[in-house]
Amino acid sequence: MSTITTLASKINAKQEARRNSRIAEKIPVVWHLKDQGAQGTARLRNISASGMLLEAKVDLPFSEDSILSFEAAVPEAAGFIPSLGRAVWSKKKGFSSSYLLGVEFIEPAQEVIAQLQEKIQSRMARIQSSEKIKNTVGGILFAAMVLLTGIYLVQQNLVYRNIDQANQLLSAASGKQGELYNSLLEKYDVQKVALSEVSQELDATKTLLAQTQSMLSETSAQFESLKVEHAAMAAEYSITREKLRLLEGDIVSLDEGREAIALHKKTLRAVKVSIHNLKRKAHEVKIAAQAERDRVALETGNQGFFLKDAKPFNPYWGQDQAQAASGSPEKKIKINVSIVE
Repeated sequence: MSTITTLASKINAKQEARRNSRIAEKIPVVWHLKDQGAQGTARLRNISASGMLLEAKVDLPFSEDSILSFEAAVPEAAGFIPSLGRAVWSKKKGFSSSYLLGVEFIEPAQEVIAQLQEKIQSRMARIQSSEKIKNTVGGILFAAMVLLTGIYLVQQNLVYRNIDQANQLLSAASGKQGELYNSLLEKYDVQKVALSEVSQELDATKTLLAQTQSMLSETSAQFESLKVEHAAMAAEYSITREKLRLLEGDIVSLDEGREAIALHKKTLRAVKVSIHNLKRKAHEVKIAAQAERDRVALETGNQGFFLKDAKPFNPYWGQDQAQAASGSPEKKIKINVSIVE
């Protein structure tokens, strides 16, 4: 019987708490569980004159009928939160580790209830004011919607008329469009033939352009090569001209005089070397000629002598005697000397 009475009292307490106006809050609250000596911090979700809803992170749910004491964690909430309450129900919030706790106030102080009711009435007044504004705005929006609906219907009627007229014009234009299509088709055939001819000319032009580009590339390469050769020849010409100026005696300073002397010495050395080489080659030619003469003499036998008219005859005797009598050398050598840089 006592269990049924307790359950009925809890249901009545919940119904009474639901009858009171609630306001939403987000204020941290410090709670103390007197029976177990536990404490912690919870967040206030909503509050009324008879109770409040808390969200707390605890390991185990709160036992029903547990007595808790409360303190506001912020100074501005200290005047309207009662200090004592009873746990009416608790349940886990989704998959998180938080629990929701319904609390019924136990003999709250009159001044606390007065401040709480004043806060609730102030909040409800603001809510009612906002509701009135919402209703006013809703009425205005409804009137605007009605007006827009009327405008839409009028515009839709006009659109339907315009569509009907457009359909008539479209039917009239369809015939003309057919005629125009036929003429355009004939023009298209003519243009297609012309386009084919132009395409052939374009292909020929592309081939010619490719050949021209190839020739241009080769010409550019040859031009670059000629530029390099011209630059080298210009540099060589400048050096040669400077050397010729010094060799001709056009000397303007002591350094240039020294350079001219060095060039003359270099030239004389080159001439001496050329003369020496020519003498060596002449000597080699003379030795080769003598060797050939001896070879021929050996081949004819009798050391170069043979019989002519039953008498010994030397084919080289007359030539040797003539050369000895005239006192001329056996061979004249012409030396051509050129300046070698």
